[in-house]
Amino acid sequence: MAFRVRILLPAALAMVCAAYGPELATEPQSGDNTNPVSLSQSANAEQSRDLAGMVAIGGFEGVMTAIVPRQFSQMVRASGRLIYSGSWNALLVLVWNMLVVGFFGLTIARCTALEFCRQTRISSIVASRFAIQRMGPVLLSTGLVIGIVGLCLVPLVVTAEVSKLSYETGQLVSAIWGVMYLLSLAVVLAAGVLGIGWTMSVGAIGTDDCDGADALSRGVNYFLSHKLVTYCYLHVVILAANLAKSIGWVLLLASSSLLNSRMPHLAGKLRTPATQETSLGEALQHRTHDVLQHLPDCLQLAAFLSGLTLMYVLLRQKEDAVNIAEIDGSAVKSFIAQ
Repeated sequence: MAFRVRILLPAALAMVCAAYGPELATEPQSGDNTNPVSLSQSANAEQSRDLAGMVAIGGFEGVMTAIVPRQFSQMVRASGRLIYSGSWNALLVLVWNMLVVGFFGLTIARCTALEFCRQTRISSIVASRFAIQRMGPVLLSTGLVIGIVGLCLVPLVVTAEVSKLSYETGQLVSAIWGVMYLLSLAVVLAAGVLGIGWTMSVGAIGTDDCDGADALSRGVNYFLSHKLVTYCYLHVVILAANLAKSIGWVLLLASSSLLNSRMPHLAGKLRTPATQETSLGEALQHRTHDVLQHLPDCLQLAAFLSGLTLMYVLLRQKEDAVNIAEIDGSAVKSFIAQ
């Protein structure tokens, strides 16, 4: 699936939108404070905060960045920072990447589901039309995920603010620290379950043409009902996506070696950074070379989004005992008839 043009094209557009979208801002440094005493206190507080953040999300964030496409790792990073510090910038990055993945993931899901379930091929343009018409359910499922996790965070935020009011309230909060720890654990679990459910909800909308709440409910239910199977499927999807990425790198390296052996002067030009004096032809060569370097990541994203759709289809077949050929019913015929 990842090597089909009708799936590669939406994946490439998703990468462009994510690349030119908002980025996570760097955390403010405490070195701007000119008071030596407050500087020391602020630095210690910042060190403690950084350590807590590292324990909370740093390790998982690093693993996600290494094994999943950039758009998904950005969502994980933004979610962790949003839960950890309540950053508006993290919320913006999270929403933007969810919308990008939602729209182009829906396009890829439609192409993948129709070919896998119905042996029917549609162009990326037709699938994009479908995605535009079904963005309402994607927006609803996205809003539900962010809203539910936000509601789970409310008790922690309120408790944190209450603990700052006075010494007595601080002692009271310390006394119920165990309860707060369980609430924190619940927030992390809710974010994880809803995150996996949301990724499958995109496949649910693209496959079964269901509304946002139903799609999210299916994704969460299938995950909770078959946690181990979902975990195994997810590992297979990640392995397949990274295999597609490695194939992309092999193709690039092989073609670059062939080109360098035949036209070594061109390779020397590409190794020289472009400047204002660079001619139009050389600038075009540099731009083309830079664009081609993203091919492995594009293949990874295409395979990952297609794999998530197939994961949803197989989980639905397992959960509801539905024949794969019967998935999507009359919705396919009515949409193609349009």
